[in-house]
Amino acid sequence: SQAAAVREVHEQLRAKERALAAAEAALESTREALAKRTEGVKEAMSQKAHAHMAELERAMELKEAREAQLVADLEEQRARHNKQADEAARAAKERLDKCVASPKEEVRA
Repeated sequence: SQAAAVREVHEQLRAKERALAAAEAALESTREALAKRTEGVKEAMSQKAHAHMAELERAMELKEAREAQLVADLEEQRARHNKQADEAARAAKERLDKCVASPKEEVRA
């Protein structure tokens, strides 16, 4: 009968709606799981990036400290060299002044 056919089509439609609702629920569950995984991956990548940045900052600080130490060492070395050069120049001038003051004694010596 026609009523039975209508009921059967109606039942098929309900079954399809239930199947569709179940598929939508599964899809939403999968979407939520993927969103959580994505967030976890983003968080892990962010932590790695922060750790890497901190490592780079530490490396830069060490590099800057080494450069500052090298500059200080070079300045100290230059100061010692200048002092030695000044002392050598002063001693040479004293010898020259003695030579000019008493050339005979210098010749004999």
